[in-house]
Amino acid sequence: LSIGLPVERWLEALANLALREEDPKVFIEQACAEIAQRLPWVKGGEWSTGSGVGRFGVNEGSRLEFSHGGMVLVLYTQHALSPTLIWHYNLLVQLLAQFHADKLRALALKQLSYMQAIHETGARLTHDVKNLLQSLNTLCSAGTEPGAESSPEYRSLLRRQLPAISERLADTLAKLNAPQGLDEAHWLPATVWWQ
Repeated sequence: LSIGLPVERWLEALANLALREEDPKVFIEQACAEIAQRLPWVKGGEWSTGSGVGRFGVNEGSRLEFSHGGMVLVLYTQHALSPTLIWHYNLLVQLLAQFHADKLRALALKQLSYMQAIHETGARLTHDVKNLLQSLNTLCSAGTEPGAESSPEYRSLLRRQLPAISERLADTLAKLNAPQGLDEAHWLPATVWWQ
């Protein structure tokens, strides 16, 4: 079931490319360029996926079209291929389509994880702002009581709570800033961090 060393070299190049390239479009472009360089009889081709189209090599000669998982790959060969070689190339295209689909899923998962992180951060900040508003509403409510302005208890409450609310608001706003670089990060013992 082997058509020779060039296929093995293309498979090795495909596996290495899959490890180092994350972008599905760049992956498919480079993998297809390797087809024309490494596989005998293939002069060039065209590819089409849901995210783009492209060409590689020289598009003349005998035309073969393969379609797998939303990817269409047209190969142009020097001569008409035997059914066995067509079957072999079909397996190779299936493998390429599977790698491409994996790249698409990984990209979608990465984007979903990013959106989830944004949502969770926004939810935490919203919760912090809600708590600050609740504290301010409590102070305002206490200030509407008859005689509150002249009460020493109310003035004492304001002296304690306003600086704490101001500090909590500053902390919340600091969380909205862009993340700081790792060079500003420092290690803490877990017990200190937990407190």
